[in-house]
Amino acid sequence: LDFTRGSNRQVWRYYYRLVRSANTVIESLGGNDAVPELEANKFSMGQAKAMRAHSYFYLTQFFQKEYNASEAILPLYTEPIGANLPKSTASEVYDLMESDLNSAITLLEGFNRDAKNQVNQDIAKAILAYVLGAKGGRDTDVARLTQEVINTGAYSMLAVDDVTNGFADVSSSSWMWGIDILENKECYVLWIDLN
Repeated sequence: LDFTRGSNRQVWRYYYRLVRSANTVIESLGGNDAVPELEANKFSMGQAKAMRAHSYFYLTQFFQKEYNASEAILPLYTEPIGANLPKSTASEVYDLMESDLNSAITLLEGFNRDAKNQVNQDIAKAILAYVLGAKGGRDTDVARLTQEVINTGAYSMLAVDDVTNGFADVSSSSWMWGIDILENKECYVLWIDLN
């Protein structure tokens, strides 16, 4: 309603900061096309690519009503640069998200996360299912990805405790991904703002 209000840019700034942080990690591990040799670096690269795709996915949901391949919607940053870029088409943005997530799924093979704030292969598959579902026309792939995540048996359906405690406990088996932000609990942030 009022383009000068700060709240209008909060989503933009938040997700593009995540994109920049992910790009910094990706660049430090050899760049977009690199496949790190060390297992720990593969896992870091996979998480960074999944987070970049996740950030772009949420930006597409804010800045495009429905998928239109030729509509210019977002600047597409794949390196941690500060220069302004023109908007890329939805097709280009979705292609990067799909490529990043497929790469992340491969890179995260065998990764066992320590906490739910880390992205593992299941989370990358779930994000890819969202991306493909939003794009449309890939229902078979969406069904396959979601079934693969369900078949791991690592997550339960909605637990009764989730409903009664207001979804306030990330340790619940129905939560796939999240972080506890509690007043008296130490938290670790996966992505750091470099500004």
